[in-house]
Amino acid sequence: MLEALKSLSIFFTENSLRTRRNLRGDIERRSLSINEEFVRIFKDVKEELESIHEDVQAMSSCCEEMTSRLKAAKEQTQDLILKTNKLQGE
Repeated sequence: MLEALKSLSIFFTENSLRTRRNLRGDIERRSLSINEEFVRIFKDVKEELESIHEDVQAMSSCCEEMTSRLKAAKEQTQDLILKTNKLQGE
């Protein structure tokens, strides 16, 4: 409650009939302004997270491609490795 009164005292400096009548509108405008800034900041955060997500997807795709290449290389060289091991054993 004390914090609310402190916040109110920042923009409610004069206690007159006109300021009391406009108080609700002033509070709503201030709330709207705060919410708009909140949305703007989170929009920036969202854009950054989307960029990171794209980077992670690209890295994942690259890793999958490398894994696929390694499996293919292993399959292609498996016969050679078996023959080499057999010759070493002789």
